[in-house]
Amino acid sequence: MAWGFGDTVVLRDVSNGRVAMEMPARVVEDSDEHVVLWWPVGTEGRLLQDVDRLEFLRLRHSDESFELTPNRWHSTDMVVVIPSGAPYALWVFRDEQKKHIGWYCNLQAPLTRVADGFETCDWTLDVWAGDDLSYWLYKDEDELAWALERGIYDAALGERIRAAGREVVALIERRDPVFGDWPDWSPPAHWTVPALP
Repeated sequence: MAWGFGDTVVLRDVSNGRVAMEMPARVVEDSDEHVVLWWPVGTEGRLLQDVDRLEFLRLRHSDESFELTPNRWHSTDMVVVIPSGAPYALWVFRDEQKKHIGWYCNLQAPLTRVADGFETCDWTLDVWAGDDLSYWLYKDEDELAWALERGIYDAALGERIRAAGREVVALIERRDPVFGDWPDWSPPAHWTVPALP
């Protein structure tokens, strides 16, 4: 079942069957081509307790208990474009004046639909691209290497992650239409901040 324009859903990051992050969002589009979500500054989600990035990575893939704590989105409204079946999400990054400054390409497991929204699993490695797609660079390669060295990710998943990265880089280098006009998209004036159920 597809979600309707303006519906509130929850986007969750799940590892080992446990939620490490959840963010409410409004649906901009839910079609055969892609899912597009929006949340503004001030949206309150929940995130694994306040720890550094490596500890966050270790904990979310361990059997150890952890808690989620409230986390308020800051700086700029977010538009997230997730092509159907893709192992990545394209986050439109804008500054506080809403000027498009780049694309944060989050490598992740393809979306799974659940009763109140979508689930994925963040794969650590990311790609940053300039606003005009004229350049790109990998982010957090050191964290991916750390996870592979410690067996948090196995070699097969490591290759899936790198393949997803190569796929995103190819999209960037050919300035694929998937990037579209999303940097210019604005929500209807009557949309309110989405909230977790």
